Amino acid sequence: MAPSESPGWQHASDDEDIDDRGFLLDERHGSNSNAIGSYSRFFLDTSRVVVNRLVEIMSNPRRRLVARTNPSDGLRFLESSVADVIASSALFQLSMLILDPHTYHYGYPHRFNPPWAWPSVVYEEGAEVIPRTFPGSVQPLDCHSHNDNERRLPLFEALHYGCTSIEADVWLLEQDESLLVGHSRHSLHQRRNLASMYIRPIEHMLDQRNPAGSTPVSGVFDLEPQRSLVLLVDLKSDGYKALPILEQQLAPLRSKGYLTHYNGRWVVDGLVTVVVTGNAPFDLVTADDSYRDVFFDAPLALIWEDHNKDNVAEPKEIHATPLEQEQSKGQGLTGLEGITNASVFTPINSYYASVSYKQALNRNFPPIFPPSASQVEMMRQMVEAAQSQGLKVRFWSAPNWPPRLRNTFWAIATLLGVDMIGVDDARAYQLGHWRQEKFTAEELGEKSGKDSRVQDHSGETGT
Repeated sequence: MAPSESPGWQHASDDEDIDDRGFLLDERHGSNSNAIGSYSRFFLDTSRVVVNRLVEIMSNPRRRLVARTNPSDGLRFLESSVADVIASSALFQLSMLILDPHTYHYGYPHRFNPPWAWPSVVYEEGAEVIPRTFPGSVQPLDCHSHNDNERRLPLFEALHYGCTSIEADVWLLEQDESLLVGHSRHSLHQRRNLASMYIRPIEHMLDQRNPAGSTPVSGVFDLEPQRSLVLLVDLKSDGYKALPILEQQLAPLRSKGYLTHYNGRWVVDGLVTVVVTGNAPFDLVTADDSYRDVFFDAPLALIWEDHNKDNVAEPKEIHATPLEQEQSKGQGLTGLEGITNASVFTPINSYYASVSYKQALNRNFPPIFPPSASQVEMMRQMVEAAQSQGLKVRFWSAPNWPPRLRNTFWAIATLLGVDMIGVDDARAYQLGHWRQEKFTAEELGEKSGKDSRVQDHSGETGT
């Protein structure tokens, strides 16, 4: 299927310019950096919605018949339709402007939509279509691309925005031992498999940066060439059957020395770190004591409970949701049969220690308000417990709406020292407006009277 024939994908038009890194050039990007630009964007978006809606209304055969048979009724209908559409679209756009002004404040988004990254091209023509310069000079960020396979351009979109951790939901098709990628069984397709979507493209990008005999080796990020790209594989099928197939498919990366691995004595950092979660069985991950290059996603709630079991009981409101309530949720919460002591999770067998925001905040419903000081304190204890065992902390399932609440969660997690923050809107995370959130010491559960503000990657206060 030709790229132009691929359904469900938005492609750049022929008259749009694309640079050699695959960026869709847009001279309007960042030009409206003031209030006037915000409202100009608001009215432009409103006008576009109005026009599109009117076209839909007038294309209705019944409406055209009314206009022809009775012009006065048709005119009154048109007037009322225009008024309704303008009012509803203006209300919607204004609400978005209030809830997330940065979307409008910085003008048109710099869209990433290179033709070579379209799935219809990558899956059929292979990873060779990826430009040598991609992802270019993007700044690597401590963000995890949650459900990356659900993005418009899996893998490439996350790398473009600087995500250094990628998540793929993987199902084992036992008939031919293939690993298909999709959030649910209904979304699976033979072309969307782990090798074509992730392993081969990553291998090709690393091969381009590391010709035979070249030293030192370089990862996918030019600004931090030694930064390891984390591939988090969420096993949705039987882990005991899927894990051996995964290890087989990692052979190309393993043979070229790209994988982070344990050699029987210590962990050797590589350009790609593979972590398994979901239905991954811990006993099978750690079965080989002499070599392994697949690491476990440890349960942060269990580590925290074990870390605090000898402490004096805290108020009930800051205790994590009991682990058994989350056993069916994946993400480091299954494959733990027989484990009663969380001290078994160490850097030689595990990479992440993960927990969902819902479990961390002891909430059985989507968050509506920012976490309380006691909840923030429990999050702090979780971070300290996991990092004391040498593991990287990952929080997932943060609220996506409204944007200001999402930004608050991102900012608090960063201030608490969370190593990797799961994001759905990678572009919003990269833009960094959430770094402007400011909190008092009391809100962060601190004793000092000093206010805290998120620092950006350069060490300067976000502005």
